[in-house]
Amino acid sequence: GLLVLGLAIAPAPQAASASECGTEEPITVAQMTWPSAEVLAHIAKIVLVQGYGCEVKLSPGNTIPTARTILSRGTPHIVPEFWISLVDDEDREALEKVVAFGADIYRDGAEQGLWVPDYFYNAHPDIRTIADLKPNANDFVSPDAAGKGQLYSCPPGWGCAIVNANMFRALELDTAFDLVLPGSVSNLSSILARKTKRQEPFVVYKWSPTVDVASFKLVKLDAPPY
Repeated sequence: GLLVLGLAIAPAPQAASASECGTEEPITVAQMTWPSAEVLAHIAKIVLVQGYGCEVKLSPGNTIPTARTILSRGTPHIVPEFWISLVDDEDREALEKVVAFGADIYRDGAEQGLWVPDYFYNAHPDIRTIADLKPNANDFVSPDAAGKGQLYSCPPGWGCAIVNANMFRALELDTAFDLVLPGSVSNLSSILARKTKRQEPFVVYKWSPTVDVASFKLVKLDAPPY
């Protein structure tokens, strides 16, 4: 079946029958574990069911496992939000041969990287890029850290956790920072909320648009090509 990644959802017809769906087989839509992807999965289901009369099943997933399930089983059929940059080169090349990529789901596109809170960014004009982190690591040491700054990554098993670990070593940040993998997105949000309330320093991997970037007024650091 057709696989569409990054589905651009358009208004659907009002009345629909199963014949308009184009298939009698159930369509599987990936429901990733972060909030925006969960919302998009449910929107896709509503459009397909109410607009085209399809039978739809939501399938739990994450970037790397979902990519490999597509390659091995041909499902899920639709992945509304997919971060292809977090998939390794071999799997990415294989995906490009068997899937159809849709349009960007966000009007202004999406971005990812390392972010700091605006109060810290404004107080430290010497920290504007990822390369500035290591020589200024002491500025990130907080009361709950053991002599090192803390760089917050993604939950274990996520594609961004793998990318961040490799970048962490490549930029030799491991000598000055501890790489922290939160147990879940909600756990990380709680940590950031606590640190923001206390006006403590932190550096965190995030993607945008997302609630945390807006709520905690995060500023993205410039990054070298990687």
